[in-house]
Parts: sequence; C-alpha cells; structure tokens
Amino acid sequence: PQQRAHSPRLSTGRVQSTPTGEAVTPNPEPPTGNLELPEEEDPVEPLSQAMINDLKESFSNDFYLRWDEKQPVFVLGERITFNIGDAKLLTDAQSALKRIVDWIAPQRHYQIIVSGHTDDIAIRTPRFPSNWELSAARAASVAKFLASHGVAPHRLVIQGKSEFHPLVANTSEENRRANRRVEISLVKGERTADHL
Repeated sequence: PQQRAHSPRLSTGRVQSTPTGEAVTPNPEPPTGNLELPEEEDPVEPLSQAMINDLKESFSNDFYLRWDEKQPVFVLGERITFNIGDAKLLTDAQSALKRIVDWIAPQRHYQIIVSGHTDDIAIRTPRFPSNWELSAARAASVAKFLASHGVAPHRLVIQGKSEFHPLVANTSEENRRANRRVEISLVKGERTADHL
C-alpha cells in the first residue's frame, strides 16, 4: 500500500558512499558528514559557503547536499518526494525544491542533471514496467517542477538510472530507502543565455 511521506526532521548531514561499493548501513541518526566546501579550490564559486549556510537548516535525512568529484549534488529522498511506486511529486518536496531553484536558476553556467534512482526491488505495473521507467518518470517530474519555477528548460537533462547506481548496498530496508532518491547535479559548463 502507498504511504504518504512524513515531514523530515530539520538537521544537517549527508550520506557517505564508499568508492569500493562496500555495504554501509546508515545510522538511524541523521547522516553525518562535512557540509563545508572541499579544501581545494572552490568547485562551484557562485554556490559558495553562503549557499550551504542558507540551506543547512533545511537539510535532513531526506534532503541534503553531497559532493561528487567537486560538483554539488542535491539529494531528495523518496519519503519527501513520491509515494512508493509513483512518480507524482508530493507537496512535501516542493519547499526544498523551491529553495534549490532560488540558488541554481541564476547560475547560468551550470547544466542541471536530474537523475532518478530506485532500489533493487523490481516494479511491474502497467505504467511502470520496470525501474527504468519509474526512475525516469520521477526525474522528469522534478525537472518539470524546476522548469516551472524559473530554471531555464534548456539547461535541464533527465536521467533514469534505475537500481544501478546505489549510494549503499541494498542489504536492508533502511539501505533501500536511502537508494530511492532523485539527485540534482550541477555540472559547470559554458554560460548560457536565458533563452535559446
């Protein structure tokens, strides 16, 4: 049965993934991690410590920022974004997404890649014959929201990654929940005009 997402606790943190793909069981407490920028040169100059300071009070187990090869990645967990097995965006996610839009819409030298991720449990419904369709549809729902709230559509790319890029091994329900997510990655490139 579908379950409605609960409002997240307000706390700071992020999920750590291991480069070796080893199983890591998340702690029941909010994920721990460093919200500071990497010590090397700023990977995202406009998205500075000020952005982190502005957003960190909203971070929780289901909404946090991680770094992927010096690129910022916003992570939104399934509990605040979608009902189980569905791709209709929940109201609970809209506040977090609006705050993300406020920061990324003006930064026109970033391409925005929205990736949907599932766990390893197969889905077979008339609408979603596999996790590919579900993950792509979820990414599209988030991208449409971003575009409708001020992000130039030509900057957006959607990806459905199914179960093949987990943050942690799918060895428990808690781990599977961590893997069911949408990620918004900012990739630096050429500055673009507001309209093509």
